[in-house]
Amino acid sequence: MDIGARTEYTVSTIDVPNESNEVSKSKYLNFVPMFQSVYRFDEKNNFIFNYGMRISRPGLTYLNPYIDDSDPTNIYFGNPDLNIVRRDLVTLSYNHLRSKFDLYARLNYSITNNSIQPYLYYANEILNNTYMNFGKQQESGLLLYANWTPDDMLRLSLKGTIAYVDIESKQEDVLKRAGFSNRISGNIAYKLPSDFYISVSGGYYQPSIQLQTKGDPYYYSRISVSKNWLDDKLSLALSISNPISSKTKFQYLTETPDVYRQDIDYRLDQKLKDKTCVSFW
Repeated sequence: MDIGARTEYTVSTIDVPNESNEVSKSKYLNFVPMFQSVYRFDEKNNFIFNYGMRISRPGLTYLNPYIDDSDPTNIYFGNPDLNIVRRDLVTLSYNHLRSKFDLYARLNYSITNNSIQPYLYYANEILNNTYMNFGKQQESGLLLYANWTPDDMLRLSLKGTIAYVDIESKQEDVLKRAGFSNRISGNIAYKLPSDFYISVSGGYYQPSIQLQTKGDPYYYSRISVSKNWLDDKLSLALSISNPISSKTKFQYLTETPDVYRQDIDYRLDQKLKDKTCVSFW
């Protein structure tokens, strides 16, 4: 059993070179507790119970007060008054380790009362895009990871996450959104003659849950072929991402009492990469 805590003090300063020489300074003092207990059935099976507080600090993009008004009717700016996000997280995990099969499972629950959310509002015929600490967020989830190596030629792995997220704003115009944000990915790797390797991987991702915006799920796939030389000291690899479709469509819908906006983006996701690795030991 482990019990501990730490104290963090952070100072963040943003100096914006403009006519007013605006300077924004934020100070954070936090007490961060933790607790962990491990129960081992044997060398290959154990349970771990863990409680801890997670600290997330807003980055420069979130804090920068500079106004991007390249489109005067649709402006973007950060919020220097953002607070850090404190998230209480409880997990119960199970590990099963064997020579050919590994299994990891984790149940988790987290809650935060000041999550940072993108915030859109309409004022003076201008759409304002910024960030706010106005979300009470609860998340419950299950993560599963399995890795199976039946022989020296083949390896299979699978990872999946089921997460149910519930967010409610603390603004006067109360917004609430709840739903699943699930992910699954897998990989098959096979060793061919003459030290050639081929692997095929793919995944499906549902978008994260936000108060004002929701998007479409995302799919990906990748095929990779590699070859080792010189007793595995030299490796060359060639891979192609999303070989079936050259571009991916991303669609986002934003709904508030004052705003209804639909954004559609196309991203070129089909990529061909080569990689060379050299080991001197």
